[in-house]
Amino acid sequence: MSKPEPESPDTRPAPLTTRWWWSAGVMTVIGVAVVAYQWQPIVTSTAVWGNYAVAVLGAGVALYGAWQLWRDWRSERARQRTEDGSSD
Repeated sequence: MSKPEPESPDTRPAPLTTRWWWSAGVMTVIGVAVVAYQWQPIVTSTAVWGNYAVAVLGAGVALYGAWQLWRDWRSERARQRTEDGSSD
């Protein structure tokens, strides 16, 4: 049985955490998950003030993450245009 040849450093894909969208995307998903976790007690009127506080914090994290994602997307788009030498 032969061993597969190791990939050269040039062809190996970049780690996921180095992608431009990683940090903001994770922040957005976590914020949405926090709000979703608090949703059931809020809509069934069994919530205490802590559920509302956590939901508001989660919404804030999700909105901040979405804003960062939009900002990073614009930066990445501008970087790609510069590399390509094109303009819209």
